Amino acid sequence: MKTLKLLLALMCIGANLFSQPPADTTLLKKSIGSHIDKKFIFHEVQNETVKPGISKLISRIQLNSPTDQASLTLNACSSSDIKFDWSWNDPGGSYTRQVRKLKGPSEIELVTETSKYPFDAKKVFEVKIGKIDDVQSIPENILNDNALIFSKKIDNVQFVLLSSSQFEIGKNYVWKVDMYISDQLKEHSDIFSFYIQPTPPPVQVLPFFQAPPGACECPGYISSSPSVFDNLSCFMSAQNTEIWSISKPDVTKQDIGYPGIKFRKGDLIQISAGGCVQTGGTGLTWKRYVEPMKGGLQEIDDKYFGSVYIPGILESEKLANAMRNAPIKVVSEVGNESYLHLQYSDDGFGDNSYNDHDNGWWEQCREMEDAWVIVIIKHDCSESSDLQCALPAPLDLVSTRSDANGLPLNPQWGWQATTKTKVPEKEILNFSFKSVGMPEDGVELGTHQATHKNNNPTKCPQAGITGPYGTYGRIGGHVNWQNAIFHGNIFWESHSDPAKDDDYSLQLKMENEEGYTSSNGEGIGVEFSSDEVIDRAKSKWWKNLRTVVDQNLGSTSLGINGQEAFVIGMVGLDCAHSCFTELHPAFLMAVHVKKDIDDDVWAIFVRNRGDEGYCGGYGQKEDLNLPNNVVALCLPSPENGLWQINDIPFGLGLSELQYSHDGMNFSFKQDTKHTLLFTLKAPAEESLIEGELHIKWKKIMMDKKNIAKYDDLKKNH
Repeated sequence: MKTLKLLLALMCIGANLFSQPPADTTLLKKSIGSHIDKKFIFHEVQNETVKPGISKLISRIQLNSPTDQASLTLNACSSSDIKFDWSWNDPGGSYTRQVRKLKGPSEIELVTETSKYPFDAKKVFEVKIGKIDDVQSIPENILNDNALIFSKKIDNVQFVLLSSSQFEIGKNYVWKVDMYISDQLKEHSDIFSFYIQPTPPPVQVLPFFQAPPGACECPGYISSSPSVFDNLSCFMSAQNTEIWSISKPDVTKQDIGYPGIKFRKGDLIQISAGGCVQTGGTGLTWKRYVEPMKGGLQEIDDKYFGSVYIPGILESEKLANAMRNAPIKVVSEVGNESYLHLQYSDDGFGDNSYNDHDNGWWEQCREMEDAWVIVIIKHDCSESSDLQCALPAPLDLVSTRSDANGLPLNPQWGWQATTKTKVPEKEILNFSFKSVGMPEDGVELGTHQATHKNNNPTKCPQAGITGPYGTYGRIGGHVNWQNAIFHGNIFWESHSDPAKDDDYSLQLKMENEEGYTSSNGEGIGVEFSSDEVIDRAKSKWWKNLRTVVDQNLGSTSLGINGQEAFVIGMVGLDCAHSCFTELHPAFLMAVHVKKDIDDDVWAIFVRNRGDEGYCGGYGQKEDLNLPNNVVALCLPSPENGLWQINDIPFGLGLSELQYSHDGMNFSFKQDTKHTLLFTLKAPAEESLIEGELHIKWKKIMMDKKNIAKYDDLKKNH
């Protein structure tokens, strides 16, 4: 038996390099195991501390077949050395060490050292750049001119290690290793050792906004001890993206410069700001930093406000206008003086501070943070249409994919796409917690998209942290964006009081938390009126759901407990309940209740009109307007490979669909996209199709023509 030992050491340059606590074994095992092909079996995982702050994880795995492969991916925060050691203990073999030094985000310097064991030195490692013609087991599509391949032959058995570096957008420097075993190696034990320097998360100065896991501090940024004003932090969410946070900007001066936040030609800049400032004087003296309100009048106060100024790029402009007009493009060469300035307008600065908090006039500062600013800089993007250069407003709903109806598929908020974190929606929108009778806030500071409100501010206040009942932004219900489709796992939540709206509420858990705000828990809210759907249902599955809910028989009897599901609904923020994202009303819900290629069962309801419950706008309805009132749903393949729907049989114990109106119908396409088509009446007629579908699948043999179809499906599912 041959033994292979692979050591990867990832080191991050920084102060107190070895002062961090030992890496967490569980996290290491998770990060490595997630990239191991399922054909590999973990025999043991062992963790030991090499020195304070550096842990070595040893994983012993065995290959099940000679053609198995594994991919291992590790991240490093900086362009420091990545040491890559590989040794093969073999009588008559040799020892070769490869040290790769990262000189930048794309340039790698390779140093090779070879030493012979004190035995027969005839068998040595071969190092080749590019393709290796005699290794038939390596798929040709993974070989390219940049691939570095290590090859060794032992008794006519070829062992190959293919190693390549890649740098993922949105993460850090990433090192990837792929292993391939060819020919007759039936039993082969490998030992992998990883030396990992844990990277501490970047220090953040804003309590509502933390850097995502694995984020790195911006180059050249040096953290400092907290102070009364101007606390700064910075992390990178992508290789070209810096995100600067400023807590408590100094409002005792008219202008404060931040030389560390510099800009250059090609930059795309987005500024968000909010919170409140103590402006001195008597009475209610706290005011919003961005758009304060006058005392006695429900109007914007033009005496106290924050502004932004960037010499050579942006003349002094109110922060409110800069937020509405973002992003800012830097298209010309700029000088060393082109760094951020924050300004404050006041008739006197000596008594301004962040002390002695009050709610301010019209409760404009109730439950709001001290003033803050976040500056996002995307380098080399001002004139680029590349996807990685997109910089949508924080609460723009964005998606790179759409479904068969043309609806956004699994959209996320612009903030998520840029920062890789949940959007702190209340802070970005400058929503304070206001009681009944206070003026409503708008959403224009956070989005450039059209929105509409469907709310009932007099009926839906909730208990506040301080003082009387209220809602955030005085939105007594919903702010809506547009209809979209989400694909996740569905969980039951609750059935509301029938005397109010009799709504069913569920949670759709998304694998990558698409669409979540900071107020979302485990999933996106899904809500619909049982009066409009369940109470009208005639099919067995949905009638049974109603019985289980009404009799409170428990979640295990519901058939909704983590199943795969699709939901089409109106995407909005429910600010009667802390401004989380929800799909309300749900127009389509399809729950995968049984997985079987011969009897694959989906419970489905489809409609195109619904209300938004007790906190909706006095019976205001939302519509799903689609051409010819046809709603399409493309189901995923039951297993890997290319499949089509062979049949959907109806009859006793099989498929059942109930129609609320005449003239509606259902059909499906025997294509590789697995398209179901539901024809409804016009939204005003409030039609409904509900029931369950039993699907028989047929696998399609792969050929050159079908491989192209399969690749297309993988991109869109």
